[in-house]
This record gives sequence, C-alpha cells and structure tokens, in this order.
Amino acid sequence: MGVGALSFELEGAAGPPNQLAPFCERGPVTVTGYLLRDGTLREGGFGSPLQRIDLETESIADQQGHLTQLAGGIRLTVYYRAQDEPAAAGSSERPTVFRYGQRIRLRTPLRLPRNYGNPGAMDTRGYLRRLGIDAIASARAVEIELLDFGGTGVEVLAPPRDWVPGRRPQNNDTLVLKLTYGMTAALLEGDAEKRIERLMSANGDARADLLKVGHHGSATSSAPEFLSAVRPRYGYLGGGSHPFGYPPQEVLARLEGLKAATFRTDAHGAVTFYLDGRSVEPRLPGR
Repeated sequence: MGVGALSFELEGAAGPPNQLAPFCERGPVTVTGYLLRDGTLREGGFGSPLQRIDLETESIADQQGHLTQLAGGIRLTVYYRAQDEPAAAGSSERPTVFRYGQRIRLRTPLRLPRNYGNPGAMDTRGYLRRLGIDAIASARAVEIELLDFGGTGVEVLAPPRDWVPGRRPQNNDTLVLKLTYGMTAALLEGDAEKRIERLMSANGDARADLLKVGHHGSATSSAPEFLSAVRPRYGYLGGGSHPFGYPPQEVLARLEGLKAATFRTDAHGAVTFYLDGRSVEPRLPGR
C-alpha cells in the first residue's frame, strides 16, 4: 500500500492588476521612481556589497522611448564592482545607502517574481505583492542616477520609515523635508513635535542654515537639543494673530540664544530666502 502526498496552495482574493507586467521579460526599460524605504546593505559574493532597494515607479520608458506614467513597486538589487568608478550609489569600498524618498533613474530589465516549484516552498510572489512589489530587477551601482530638482536635493527626514499613524491625524504625522543646494540647506519642519525632533537630532541629519520653525513656534516643538542640532542662521515662523498665542517667548529666546536671525509673518510678512549654494539671503516684501 503506497502513501502519497498532497500539495496545494490557496490563492487569496485577487489584488489590483500588476501595472508593471507588460514591461516585464521584454528587455531593458528606463525606470524613474522614488525609494519607499531606506536601502539595506549586505555582503554579496566575493566580498562585494549588495544593496536592496524598494522603489515606487513614477514612469517607465520602453526600448522605443515611449514613456508611460504609472505606479508600481520594484525590488531592486544593486551590486558593486571593484573596477567601477564611484557614483551616486558610492563604490564597492564605500557604498552609499540610498534614503527613503530619494528619486533615482536607471535602465534595467524587469522580471516578474516567481515561486519555487517544490512543495512547501515560500510563496515569494504573494509575499512581495503584499509588500506592494510587482517586479524585481538588478543593476550595477554605477548605472543608477540620483535625480534632484534643478540642483536641489530633497530629503525626507520624518516621519521615519516604520512610522504608523494613529486613527486620527497628529502633529507628528507631518512631513519634514530638508532641501540642500550646494553648501546651503533649509529644514521645513511642518508641525513636528519634540518626539520627532529627538529622532532627527539622533540621526545627525538636521543641520541647516534656514529653519522653518515647527508648529508655528509652539512650545511643543523647538526643543533646545533639536535647535542645537540644526544650528540655524535664520528662523522663520508664523505668529502674532494665532489663536493659541504662538510663538511663546521661550522659543524666541532659544533662537536668540543661538544667534539665529528670526523672521515672523506678523512682523515681516512673506519673507523670501535665497540659497545660492554658498550663503542664504533673506529678502523682505517689496525689496
């Protein structure tokens, strides 16, 4: 009497259609997109590093140059060769970790995720789809282009990639952006409060010449250790007619203690700040 084995796989409810499928298994395409989370480094074969990137596409150009705007997830493996020149992703000796929100462009073939055929193997395809990954790809580090906006770098400092918003919107859900042009930088803090400020201070990325002061200058933001990490030359905040009386004197005193020139919407109006890559110049309305 023989004993057999039954192997089967349950398919869940059909998810949204894979918009990247028409571009897979068809040769190299040009992908433009942004990182869904920070890249992760690990050691590859022969001691060379590998970097894994999860990318959300903005557009794909096929081999004939036809451009299609679409959103889809790609898991990209970036590999390094010792003979390659340093590029946006760094080099094999000093790889650069790509960060959440950065925009990149590369040319690479796309492949559909596949499952192994042996019984009991992990449902890789289903796992990646649940993460929003529709295709996989690989590229040499030297082939990846880091995109900016007219020479301006844009970096998302908060919320962190593992942030889970509550059922109701909170101030700490705000998007915090750092704009860098040449040797100058501006930090747009939104409504971030002290909890997020502590994270940014610990990461060492907060240094900026110009600070758009958090939450209208409220005392729930602008913690002393955060302002010390930013060390702004200029601060800009809304205040005066705010129903909660922002900004309080204690926040203004902290900025003054750092010798930051502070501009306010109630006293100075809509101030324009020019960053030329070497210095920051504030200009008052009508000047």
